[in-house]
Amino acid sequence: MTLGSEHSSRFWVKISLLSFVIVAILGTLMRYKIAFDFPYFNQKNLQHGHSHFAFAGWITQLLMVYIIYTLKETLSNTRLVKYNIILIANYITSLGMLIYFSMVGYKIISITFSTLSIVVFILFTIFYFSDTSKIKTLSSHLYIKSGLLLGIISFLGTFVLAFNMITKNYDQSWYLSSIYWYLHFQYNGWFLFSCLGLLHQYLEKNQISFRHQKLVFFLFLTTSMPSFGLSVLWLKLPFFIYFITILSAIGLMIGWWILVKQLFSKIKALASLIALEKYMLIFIATAFTIKVLLQLVSVHPELSTLAFGYRNIVIAYLHLSLLAITTVFLIFYGLVSRLIINNLIVRNVIIGIMGLIFLTELILGLQGIMSFSYRSLPYNAEILFILSFILVILSFLLFYLQNKIIRRL
Repeated sequence: MTLGSEHSSRFWVKISLLSFVIVAILGTLMRYKIAFDFPYFNQKNLQHGHSHFAFAGWITQLLMVYIIYTLKETLSNTRLVKYNIILIANYITSLGMLIYFSMVGYKIISITFSTLSIVVFILFTIFYFSDTSKIKTLSSHLYIKSGLLLGIISFLGTFVLAFNMITKNYDQSWYLSSIYWYLHFQYNGWFLFSCLGLLHQYLEKNQISFRHQKLVFFLFLTTSMPSFGLSVLWLKLPFFIYFITILSAIGLMIGWWILVKQLFSKIKALASLIALEKYMLIFIATAFTIKVLLQLVSVHPELSTLAFGYRNIVIAYLHLSLLAITTVFLIFYGLVSRLIINNLIVRNVIIGIMGLIFLTELILGLQGIMSFSYRSLPYNAEILFILSFILVILSFLLFYLQNKIIRRL
């Protein structure tokens, strides 16, 4: 089975979709513990296992599969073999983090798997840079390479957090800053830039180009570092850093506006897109627009402090990036690259997943807004549990249907 071929890539896509099911199950278990009495498992440990596996075993794993798939026409089979080892190693370390973070939290064994996962990511980055060094510079490669470098930068937060855990130095500012550093450069670095790279790869394949591509890339890249300041405005940053943070939020908004405006002007030229895929692009673009607007609003220090003080708002914002943007894009790219085989049932399942994501964001958002007046949305914990449970069913159906359909091919 040649890595990079459709058969091999579909196999790894199925493995990743199974990871999506596992992530949904852990999310549902955490929701159950919030809504009802369930004494087993430590909630914080489950959260660590859930987040680490979601990042490495679901999103990073599938992004790697897609990126390797884009190299299939430029690399020989012998040069692609090493990526198979990378995918296996990444999945093993992801499972290790899932098991040990969920069971014992931040201990030597779980930190070891986390460190090995970082080593695997760095090796993947080295291989990708080496294998694309002689390829004509395209926007897709620039975005993916930038995403990989930003992903490596994100691990600085992991090392600081692990050091604090081991030394039991629970300084709140360092603790929160290291978490937000990691999250920022994963969400707004590795995830965002690799997704943009894959989107540009799809457009390049269809011979569609944008005006001002270099300007958009420049705005996204130069704002990626200073926009971290939006996550730590509660630290009372010096005025010049605060000013640069504001400029980064504005720059990101401008870059996104140029990109999305041109993207939707080109959609009509993408005859290969079915109606669902166009709706998915609209869904992702709407979610990202909301995210960028929220970042722009958060430059107000008091609003930022208020928002970060309410757990539901933080969770809603993080899930907006993880689910509404990144997860939906991963499914979208799987469809347009034909690595996720679809039929009427599959399309309905995907629509259902998008609907659940929308409802979950709505409930979290409403609960966050009501928290400002110290009120609670009736039965919000129970509703979120039900939505999470339905997501488990739909994600399993998506995984199961891929197995069933592919066996017929």
